[in-house]
Amino acid sequence: MTPPKSPPRFTDPLNLAPGRFATMINIGHTREFFALDLHAATPQGEVCLLGRYFLTPGHAKRLYTALGDNLAAFEKQHGAIDSNMNEPPPDPSTN
Repeated sequence: MTPPKSPPRFTDPLNLAPGRFATMINIGHTREFFALDLHAATPQGEVCLLGRYFLTPGHAKRLYTALGDNLAAFEKQHGAIDSNMNEPPPDPSTN
């Protein structure tokens, strides 16, 4: 008989807990993994890479499902999200 698993203990060794606001994401994939590059645009018009993350296809699918579930719950509570998919992104140099 195996002992019951304890829940994972989450830590923050890089002190990232305050978080960062990503305004852009680039996603690519190969047969083996998905690559996610998160960026933030600065008021000066620069785009800074915040982090690069790699996911297995299975983890990417679970992320897709989790995002869909969370978006549906958000819209149920707050109303439809206007994604502005038909408009070009704002020019960060005009802020």
